[in-house]
Amino acid sequence: FFPDVFLLNTTIAPFDNLGVRQALQWSMPREAIANVVWHGQATPSSEPVSPSNVWFSGVDVFPEAPDLGKAKAALEAAGYGDGLKIAFAAQPQVPTQPLVGQLMHQQLRQIGIEMEVQSFESARWFEELATKRYQLTSTYWSVTVDPVGHCLGPLSRSGSAWNFSGFDQAPELDAAIDAFNFTVDPEAKKAAYATVVGIHQ
Repeated sequence: FFPDVFLLNTTIAPFDNLGVRQALQWSMPREAIANVVWHGQATPSSEPVSPSNVWFSGVDVFPEAPDLGKAKAALEAAGYGDGLKIAFAAQPQVPTQPLVGQLMHQQLRQIGIEMEVQSFESARWFEELATKRYQLTSTYWSVTVDPVGHCLGPLSRSGSAWNFSGFDQAPELDAAIDAFNFTVDPEAKKAAYATVVGIHQ
């Protein structure tokens, strides 16, 4: 499978603020992204696998998204009732990224977030991620049937060189990732994966 995911830099403002991250989640137009950016060839999902995958959990903390009313409320509760400005890092070599950025720009301005879509050559884009100078981006992630060992684990486990979000505030996330990776019982692995998905959201 070939998930296209959002990466948020949680080491700097404003995405070090949980409320801002929640506002983004409530704003997320998954169906529109699937239809407009991927021409209806993608399956909207709150996790990196679709229902056809054996590990699919169905966990969705924001099932009614997009809900701009709840997005605005989350933004206000986070201390950004007057709005804020953010930047989305895109690569012209990856045509879906600027399209996602443009769609999100239109969506977020409705809740008071002005998002600039930046354009970086691939090497510079990766440098922005590796040095954690970026704020927000999207990226595809080519993986096997395993959504943790080859996707969510590298992207979010504490200490991972691929943890571009810098999120290290949930020891239970590391524990769930390890439980999935090192447990052989299928049901226990499914439970661990569901925990990983829930914490990510």
